[in-house]
Amino acid sequence: MSTKYHVELDDCQERSIQQMINDNHFWPANCPPSSVGQLIKWAITDYIDYYNSYLNNLGDD
Repeated sequence: MSTKYHVELDDCQERSIQQMINDNHFWPANCPPSSVGQLIKWAITDYIDYYNSYLNNLGDD
């Protein structure tokens, strides 16, 4: 099962996102996402990894 989300960006955010995606030097190995959708997936994956690490560290206290 998959869930779709609608994301609204203002004009300034949209310009920044497009500039970021097209700036190969910003990305490791000069490999930017192919779309805003891919960037969002990467960001969500990173935050899930970060959150899971946080949860694992809670058990270490």
